[in-house]
Amino acid sequence: MIAIWAFVAALHVSTPTAAEAERLARSGQHAAALDAFQALAARDADDLESRVWMGRVLAWLGRRSEAAEVFADVVARAPGRIDARVGLGGALVNLGRLDEALAVIADAEALAPQSSDVLALKGRALRILGRPSDALHAYDAAFTASPTDGDVIARVPPETREQMQYVFSRLELHGAGLPFSIGITSSMSGEGVGF
Repeated sequence: MIAIWAFVAALHVSTPTAAEAERLARSGQHAAALDAFQALAARDADDLESRVWMGRVLAWLGRRSEAAEVFADVVARAPGRIDARVGLGGALVNLGRLDEALAVIADAEALAPQSSDVLALKGRALRILGRPSDALHAYDAAFTASPTDGDVIARVPPETREQMQYVFSRLELHGAGLPFSIGITSSMSGEGVGF
């Protein structure tokens, strides 16, 4: 009799809300978040927000190919979703499919030329391709597009920040001035972030 009630109770367990699933994801409970977003997406095939989150969580779990598939599906259904294009580009970068990633990033940049997410991802892809000068320009564009976004700073790898500091100090030392602006303020502290 208890088994029957447990079965009936299990049938009435509701699917978590999108807010609950997002909370799980942001708190690092990725497996539970993935289950929740999969349930939400299964309940509503047109819930693209849950699908984008599902792609993010898959990427965080290291399931890059699956993440790329989910993001590609969202891009096919809603080509204007910059977050899905950034997710797809990031998954492709992580898979080492850099030419494909740059094509996706270029499409995203054409749709949202001032998106700090797109520009920071472009910088990452260019850095991995061994194009540090182009990467520095992309990172600078990301800072310029969103000068108070502390997340932009966090997306720049430490070795690139050190390289930027070295290049800028050498230019200033020789009186050449800076080739582009780097005046950024951390949204966390309000203090300038020096490079």
